Order: sequence, then structure tokens, then C-alpha cells
Amino acid sequence: MILDRFLLTDRVAVVTGAGRGIGAGTAVALAEAGCDLVISARTEEQLREVAGRIEGAGRKVHVVPADLNDLDAVAALAPAAQEAFGRLDIVVNNVGGTMPKAFLDTSPRFLEQAFHFNVATAHALTRAAVPLMIAGDGGSVVNISSAMGRTQARGFVAYGTAKAALAHYTRLAATDLSPRIRVNAIAVGSVATSALEVVLTDEGLRTTMEQSTPLKRIGETQDIAAAIVYLCSPAGSYLTGKVLEVDGGLSHPNLDMGLPDLSRPGEWRGPGGLGGEQGGSSEEEDQVSHRVVVWGTGNVGRHALAGIDARPDLELVGVWVSSAEKVGRDAGELAGLGRPLGVTATNDVDAIVALA
Repeated sequence: MILDRFLLTDRVAVVTGAGRGIGAGTAVALAEAGCDLVISARTEEQLREVAGRIEGAGRKVHVVPADLNDLDAVAALAPAAQEAFGRLDIVVNNVGGTMPKAFLDTSPRFLEQAFHFNVATAHALTRAAVPLMIAGDGGSVVNISSAMGRTQARGFVAYGTAKAALAHYTRLAATDLSPRIRVNAIAVGSVATSALEVVLTDEGLRTTMEQSTPLKRIGETQDIAAAIVYLCSPAGSYLTGKVLEVDGGLSHPNLDMGLPDLSRPGEWRGPGGLGGEQGGSSEEEDQVSHRVVVWGTGNVGRHALAGIDARPDLELVGVWVSSAEKVGRDAGELAGLGRPLGVTATNDVDAIVALA
């Protein structure tokens, strides 16, 4: 039966960023295909909920709460799988993401951080997994890239560059590790996860994105999870070094961030030309504190909050959330920083716009 080729009975998989969204959907789909799982993300409560769904599918799961921006922590997931289940067959490098920024706001350090979070973490886990896969029956690695790694839009020089690097890393790693280990990637389009909560709760923005997508809809996590099951299963055993474009048919981005053209030097309007007044000397400009609001506390939003907290030149003044249960909670708590930032979340759009 052709459907038997999609089964992964008694295989063991590691999925990063598995607390929600694509990672959670993928972990559950792999369990339904027959895998036992090691799942990891920052928030243990979310992982426990996903673990319950995996166990409900009749499979075993090992939960590892961790800061996956830490290369040692992410690499440790491979031996954790070996210890928990005695083997490792599949790695899904799902953790990643970088918040959009105007070009002049994208410092070299920010670009390095984007590469670290999207590429170095994938390499750390894959490198740790390879000896375990080679000792067994071989294996399959799937990296989660993005449509923004092959298209272009303003505001994505860090994110798009990092995801493009991850896509080519996939091709190179596939060459290095063949024939025992297959390495593929998925270039993901717009998917209905918490990272898009601002869009999903704004009818106008959502309609714009849907109408700009050839298939006229925003993707679901199951769309990506199904492709991952295919790539990891015997059904995909003749593929390696490939990047599947699971994006609704996009040939260009389906949402414009509206970043303006840069102004001439005498008409400078703040970082990236996005607002503010001429600041005087460069020394004075370095001391300016720029007011920032964050829209949403999904993966990108939480990463943004952590980044803002580390920047003395940025002042967090507001956080918008779509979920009523998050209203009134401190931004530090929502970002998982373990300490307050002194700014509480709100779902009042007018209040946030006024702050911005």
C-alpha cells in the first residue's frame, strides 16, 4: 500500500521550537505517523500540552525545556534522544525567526544574531545528531527555511539572509552527509501561527495577504507538518538537498511592511528613515533612546522583546496582544525573561498606535 510508505513506526525524532505553531503541529504529526519524540522549547507548560497530544496518539515523548538560542543546549537534544529512546532517526530544525527591521536599524550585531538563531542552532543539533544516525539506520534532517529566503521585501535583510543561508546550508550538508543521512528543507510561506497574530486578528491585513497568495489562503500548520512527514518517511527517500516551497504559490511577499524610501542626509527622519528628527552629532545620536512597541508575543515577538531588553538605546513603551488572557501581564513574563520589564500588555490597538 502506498500509504505505508508514509509511516515512521518506532522511529525517534527531535523537534525544536515544539511548544506551539509549526513545531507543535509537526511533533504531533510525526507521532501520528509512528514516531517517539524529543520536543524542546523555552516554555515547559506549552511543551506539556503538546506532550499530552503525542501520548494521545499512542507514542512516547521526552520533554526538554531549554533556551534553544544556546548552542550547547540545542546540541544536547541529540544525546537526550539516545538516552531516552536508544536511537535517533529524525531531526527537525524548526526553532528560528528574527524580527523585521529597517535596513539602517539592522546592525551588524543584529545580523549575526539572526544567523546564529537560524543557522548556527541548526548546525549544532545536526552535527550532534550525525554520529547517532550513522550508528543506526541513517537518518533524515529537515530545516525550516522561509519564502523570504528567496524573495525580497523591505525590512527583512537579516531574516531573509539568514533563511537563505539555511536553505543553502541544507544543500551543502546533504552533499556532505549522503548517502546515509538525507537533509532537506521547507521554505515556509505565511502560516497561521502566533507569529502572525497581528495579521490574523485584523480582517483587512488578513484579506490582503490571502488575496496576494495564489491559493487565496494563509497556510495551516498541518500543511507544513504533512510535508515534513513526507520528507522524513520512506515516501521521500529519494530526496536530499532539496528545498520544498510550501507557500501557497508565492513568487513575491504577500504583505508590504510599508517602509519608506530613505531620505537624503539633510532630511534624515530617524533610524531607517522611519521617523524622528535630525539628531545632531553622531555621539549625541548614540545616546538617543528610541521608543519601541511590539505587536504580538509569538516567536518573533518574544525574540524582539528579549532583543529590546538587551539594547540600552531602545525604550519599550508598549506591547499589543490579541489574547485577552495576556492583557495586563508584564512583557518580561510574556517573553520568558524571568523578570519584569515594567510594561504591561494590552489589546487596545488605539492605545498602542498612540504610543508609537
